[in-house]
Amino acid sequence: MRSLSPPVKPIFAWRHSPTVTTRWRSGWVAVAVALVASVASVSLPASLVGAAPDRADPASEAKRLANERERVRTRRASKASQINVLEADDAKVSAALTDLNQNVGSQQDLLLQAQEGVQDSQRQAEEAENRVGDAEIKLGKLRDGLANRAAKAFVTMPGQSLSAASNSSGPAELMTRRTYLNLVTGNDRNQIEDLRATEEDLRAARSSAKSATEREEDRRGEVSSRLGRLQAAQAEQLDFQEDVANRIASASAEAEGLAVQDEKLSSELVEQQLALTAQLKKAEEEREAKLAALQQAKLKQAADLQAAVDEHEAEVAQKAKAEAAAEARAQAQAQASKPGPALAPTKAPAPTKAPAPTKAPAPTKAPASAPAPSGGGGAAPVGITGSGNIVSVGGIRVHRSIAGNLASLLGAARASGINFGGGGFRDPSDQIRVRRSNCGSSNYALYEAPASSCRPPTARPGSSQHEKGLAIDFTAGGPALRYGSPGYNWLKANAARYGFRNLPGEPWHWSTSGS
Repeated sequence: MRSLSPPVKPIFAWRHSPTVTTRWRSGWVAVAVALVASVASVSLPASLVGAAPDRADPASEAKRLANERERVRTRRASKASQINVLEADDAKVSAALTDLNQNVGSQQDLLLQAQEGVQDSQRQAEEAENRVGDAEIKLGKLRDGLANRAAKAFVTMPGQSLSAASNSSGPAELMTRRTYLNLVTGNDRNQIEDLRATEEDLRAARSSAKSATEREEDRRGEVSSRLGRLQAAQAEQLDFQEDVANRIASASAEAEGLAVQDEKLSSELVEQQLALTAQLKKAEEEREAKLAALQQAKLKQAADLQAAVDEHEAEVAQKAKAEAAAEARAQAQAQASKPGPALAPTKAPAPTKAPAPTKAPAPTKAPASAPAPSGGGGAAPVGITGSGNIVSVGGIRVHRSIAGNLASLLGAARASGINFGGGGFRDPSDQIRVRRSNCGSSNYALYEAPASSCRPPTARPGSSQHEKGLAIDFTAGGPALRYGSPGYNWLKANAARYGFRNLPGEPWHWSTSGS
């Protein structure tokens, strides 16, 4: 039988009393936890608790490069948004649009990455919270199991040990109980290690949950920042696209307006050219009238001079005649006073014809025959037909003021074996037609482009010598003249004698002004 000493009996009674079971159970939980901590601290290596060694993160370099690319694209987009759409050429506008589109696409990609990061952080936080809950549940179960084991071990402690504890002092009894508990827990070391590992998992899960929550907040801030940058990039893109659309609309409206006005402007320009032609015609008529008056004055002056010469010649002849008569009378008187045979010398008066040289002024009539050199050295004359200011000379229509010179030039050339043809006078409609053929059909090409931009060069309507009838495009045997051809060489040597000069760069074009 088990013998219990009196001091121990109250202890067992107190231990088995229903009123104190809960207190003992709580106390043993604390003891079990302390035991678990002491055992785990011995059984677990420090390397499992310490921080993991640092490792190089390859993603950091990629992130740095991505950030650098973003900065470059942002600067390019900023520069692109500063381009003046109305003044820049199409290539610059296209390049600016490309930069702005790339910036918007980059910002959209970065925003999506940030949003995915938020979702990933949320998922990690939820997983960490779930691990925390699981670890807390498991830890609670392990602690309850250990407490139950410790309490059960105390309640079912062998009698001999309790008797020894009751006969000893208080500290000895406690040492006995502790030793017994160590023995009991030593038999279930795996459960203690599991408790320690669960506590570590709980701490790690809580730390992971905290980190995931912080990352989620940081990434939410990044999403907000990325969203602002995307909106700014889209605003720049929209503003630039609106400027481009305005440019296109303005150009389209201008083109439509020009298309509507083209016909009107063309008719107005034709009317202007006709008015200018009429004005030029009037000016030519006035010039011709002045030239005619001047010619009449010259003719009158020549007639007056000829009359003066004739009068002088008549006076000289009269004087010579009077002198000859006087000399004849003197000789007759002298002969009359001499014997008859001396009459033979009466033939001496013959020298009285010496005054004949007084007709020397006759060369003053040379101006009347001055055009003879321009007649081609006796070549067959070239006819002039037509009335009014524009006449035809050998099939070439020119202004009447140069018809004589052209006829002489053509006659002289024929005498040299060269037969010239060509085109002279053009009315405004003909000049516009030639301009359209050589320069283009747009309003600018017809009325504004310089003559040198056409092939061959062609003067703007209203500025051509052809419209005045003062220019000729010579041909020889069909085609237009070329540098080095016999026709060009002949004109180069002789045209100036007839008042014609060549336009540099166009061997076929000769006019009174060289333009």
